[in-house]
Amino acid sequence: MNFLSPFAFLFALTIPVVIVFYLLKRKRVVKLVSSTLLWQKFLAETQASAPFQKLRRNWLLLLQILLLLLAVLALARPYFATKAKSSDLRVIILDASASMQSTDESPSRFEKARQEALKWVDSLREGDKMVILQVAANTEVKQSETSEKSALRRALLSCAALDSPTRLSPALKMAESLIRDRGKESNPEIHLFSDGAVPDLSDFDNKALPLIYHKVGKGANNLGLTALDVKANPEDASQRAIYVSVANVSTNEQSTDLELRLDGKLLETRPVKIPPGEVSPQLFLASQSSDGVFTVQSTLQDDLAADNAASIVSQARQRGWTGAILGGNGFNSPAFIKNAGTAAEGVMVGTSWNSLSQDPANQKFLASMKKAGVNPDQFSAQAYTGVIILAEAIQRSGGKTGREDIVAGLGKVKDLDTPLGKFSFTPNRDAQHEPSVQQVKDGKFQIVQ
Repeated sequence: MNFLSPFAFLFALTIPVVIVFYLLKRKRVVKLVSSTLLWQKFLAETQASAPFQKLRRNWLLLLQILLLLLAVLALARPYFATKAKSSDLRVIILDASASMQSTDESPSRFEKARQEALKWVDSLREGDKMVILQVAANTEVKQSETSEKSALRRALLSCAALDSPTRLSPALKMAESLIRDRGKESNPEIHLFSDGAVPDLSDFDNKALPLIYHKVGKGANNLGLTALDVKANPEDASQRAIYVSVANVSTNEQSTDLELRLDGKLLETRPVKIPPGEVSPQLFLASQSSDGVFTVQSTLQDDLAADNAASIVSQARQRGWTGAILGGNGFNSPAFIKNAGTAAEGVMVGTSWNSLSQDPANQKFLASMKKAGVNPDQFSAQAYTGVIILAEAIQRSGGKTGREDIVAGLGKVKDLDTPLGKFSFTPNRDAQHEPSVQQVKDGKFQIVQ
């Protein structure tokens, strides 16, 4: 037997104190006597109450000592060291979301989690394999199934915490698919290293996943900006309305000053108090005559600095900037053009889908979306293509739907006609198709040649 807290045995020193208190305890009740004839009885009473007499058998004393010993043993946290069962496959899920940048662990929650994961790599037995997944807003396979420790270490060291939320469900589904067809005798395991700051995971309540949760993080001392938006003030066209949401995830009420700046110039400071577990919406009004960057910052120094400030560009075209603006995936939607209006002109963004393609597969996709009353974007095309690829893989596997059959079928997908164009998988199972760059012209996306 071993003990996690052996210093707790120091509390055993209190046992002699209990015995001393018992020896000092009076054994008779004090009574007044009405006659000197009773003095002899009184002397017997006094002798019986004298301290430090020979210790007599007392079941109550023994019970008190026994309970104290049990309490000391519980504080020492005993455990039995046994050999861990060999696991044919361990799936490591490393949370890399913004909350993992908190500094309540040294130097951060993310680094603490990574060091713990590296210990599991070091303990990997010969013949056992491991997969490394990094999860934030998206799930990324950092290392596919391997038993090579050096490759697993490189994969973990290449991980980095991101300024993004956590979407843990896709990672757990991927991990589940990796271990699904392995028998119980292989003892597969899923190891999640996270601070637990994730949305609802009710989809996995009854999955009975072999999940081992390694929690990192000691507290929740954080006040963060969770949303920021800028719109024209409907009551005054020369002003901008800056909307910001501030969330208090701490267990105590938090007070801070919110600073609004335009291109670094302080416009307003507003004190706010937010009860624990609540979100406070705030509205700032500011005049703006030219292009600029609005920044809202909380002055409170908490465990997570990544969400203490947020910035947003406003009126990028009003200063006379006519060059191209490069956007990310969020720009790949007709909703962007609708919301930005004429300011969207010239914006460029990479895309996997050419909406103007005359390929039959794309025209079929557009017709089906139109029939359903949907104005499609890149994400609709990608989801539609995913279903086509899965159907093709099942067909190439002879209609079999087992995991290994579908994996084999996916490897046979070559030059498949999809809304994204010709689609294939490389020998390394990377997706292969021609990406495009599109630009907003005359209120529509046009492919840049």
